[in-house]
Amino acid sequence: MMSRPWVWIWLLGSALCVGVFSYWGVWLPLHSTGYDFTGPYEAAYALAHHARLQVYDVAMQRVFNEQVLRLPDGPSDFRWTPPSAALLIPLGLLPYPVARIVWWIMSLAALLASLWLLARSVATSAQRLGRSMPMWAATLLLFGAAACAQPITDSLRLGQSTTFLLLGFAMVVYGEVHHRPGLSGVGLAIAILDKLFPGILLVYFLWRGNYRLVLVTLAILAALIVATLPVTGIAMYGAFVQALRTYSNQPNAGPVNLSLYHALIVLFGALVQRGTGEPTSGIIPALALLVCVASFGALLLAQGMPDIVRRRISTQPDAQSDSRPTTMPLFAVSWAVCSMLLVEPIVWIFYYVLLLVPLAWLLTMAVTHGAAGNDRLKWWWLVGLMGYLIATLVFPLDPRIAAPMSSAYILGICARPLGLALVWFTHAAYFRRGSLARRSSMLLSVPLDG
Repeated sequence: MMSRPWVWIWLLGSALCVGVFSYWGVWLPLHSTGYDFTGPYEAAYALAHHARLQVYDVAMQRVFNEQVLRLPDGPSDFRWTPPSAALLIPLGLLPYPVARIVWWIMSLAALLASLWLLARSVATSAQRLGRSMPMWAATLLLFGAAACAQPITDSLRLGQSTTFLLLGFAMVVYGEVHHRPGLSGVGLAIAILDKLFPGILLVYFLWRGNYRLVLVTLAILAALIVATLPVTGIAMYGAFVQALRTYSNQPNAGPVNLSLYHALIVLFGALVQRGTGEPTSGIIPALALLVCVASFGALLLAQGMPDIVRRRISTQPDAQSDSRPTTMPLFAVSWAVCSMLLVEPIVWIFYYVLLLVPLAWLLTMAVTHGAAGNDRLKWWWLVGLMGYLIATLVFPLDPRIAAPMSSAYILGICARPLGLALVWFTHAAYFRRGSLARRSSMLLSVPLDG
């Protein structure tokens, strides 16, 4: 039982979070135009009404909007996958004001479902580590973090789809924690269908030997492509690839790109080439890309040998299982999410919604041996929490309105990737501590001769 002061603290904190979310997550979205949803709505409308519109052609989008839809402040550029456009067709049959409200309700439901799945995973993980984390406490803490996280409130206000991206990864976490690889595969398929770049984690799960998860993911994606092909046609996929190629050719993707890759370019450019714009080619972008790729490579190497190689060289089944590093499933997915965001060269602020997964892991560590006990791990836990707050809370410096390569621009670009990097290093520190503990236990278990 909690003492009376703690009860009041919980009630006051919960009321404050509900008030903040009621404004940022409900009132503002209901009074906005949902600009980022205008592009997907136009694509769904065109498919639903068999309009002659190449939805990935920005110029044609503008003309179609002026002649037919007249969307508010729109349309936004459409870059979602063709199956996504086909799945949105029911919304394309509705008037835009109605479709936007329905989309907001769906996004809000995806967010709440994600928080519930993550809270269940936190409670289960803590229980397996010999501690207790009540579901209601985990849910309230995660909801409070979501209410104050700019990536989430901006997603709801602008009509982004990243709450569905979060839902996909929450399903991956839940499936891994509760030993349901089929559910994890469904979640990863949802994430890839939404933003495509989570597909890099197929390499990670193949490396670890999660073959059922990978097969389920690929099967769902293939089934959706085949099922929606009569609506989209093959030509839409060629246009989609061309749109991605054109989009990725934008040098550093501008001041809205908050990736580690862009942050390193800006930071090194400011230190080495003072008084000039950020470099778009040469050694600095190459080094920045190398650092990002190395972070993902370090994640893979931490898993030991690829599972398929381990199976071939192992002659004893027990040795095969013992040679693979054992980590908590929530920790494993959390570190993978951080590494995926670090290696992605174009990251909008909305993608930082995925840091709710590492936050769930940090909550688990707070009630077990992470935040207390070992002093070094306690400090690393605080570093991880600080990194999460830097990456997700509202930041006063906006690089979109700051002068290029000014102090405000550099800080605005670098702050969130720095926070993400701190969370990644916290995972690395915990993994190293766990590896050292396993080695010590193995040494102690070896019988001494003579």
